Amino acid sequence: TGYSISECQHKFILTKLLRHNFGASLKSYDDIEGQFDIIYSIEALIHSTNLSHTTQIWSQSLNAGGLVVVIDDFIAKDVSETTAETQSDGVAS
Repeated sequence: TGYSISECQHKFILTKLLRHNFGASLKSYDDIEGQFDIIYSIEALIHSTNLSHTTQIWSQSLNAGGLVVVIDDFIAKDVSETTAETQSDGVAS
């Protein structure tokens, strides 16, 4: 199951990716449905408007012993989560 708040990314997943074995939803990652063994986030957590809320939702959506993996550059030196560049969906129109 994949979630994206980007209409461009969602359309790409549905129309351009080779046949895949997962679903993709155009919705907030704060609105997770189901329980998971692993939740991974690639360059997405920086777009959360409330980091504490998002991580709480993710924690509640994990099965016992589950794992959250975050790959994001917002903790890098001199990278601000409030700049226009980091707040965009990163997909050119």
